[in-house]
Amino acid sequence: MNAEEILTKELKHDPCNCGYSGLDVDGVLAALLARVQVQIRPLTSGQCLEWAAQGRAWAIVQAGISGRGPDGERLENGAKSVAVGAAALLNYPDGVVDLNRGEHAALLDVMVDSGVITSDDRQALYRMASVDVSRAEQLGLGTSILRGDVIRAMGAQ
Repeated sequence: MNAEEILTKELKHDPCNCGYSGLDVDGVLAALLARVQVQIRPLTSGQCLEWAAQGRAWAIVQAGISGRGPDGERLENGAKSVAVGAAALLNYPDGVVDLNRGEHAALLDVMVDSGVITSDDRQALYRMASVDVSRAEQLGLGTSILRGDVIRAMGAQ
């Protein structure tokens, strides 16, 4: 599907209930370009290291490798394995953590459940991965939609 077809379909069906039908051309353009949607972006291992260094996550993961939790408590052997996996992920130079992928989100949940990191640490990573995007960006149209594009798409409905 080309950009015009994507835009025409978006305006016709309004799947996110943006209210296009009650808007004029300028209103539709503004609605498409408004940065109101939250999207979770993939993070590089470097960004994850930055997250780990900002809080106490790096120290916690290192302690977990030694079999200790965030508050010095002894961890079960399974938790130590989780800590080793977390350290490997943080140290992998070309790694990507995509919290949109079920297995990556589940790994983070296991890290919390096993005491390797805290739920606050997990939330901090999600905050780092969250960016505000426009509906146009979500559709893959970028931020260069013009008034004429909207006029053509509205006329094609």
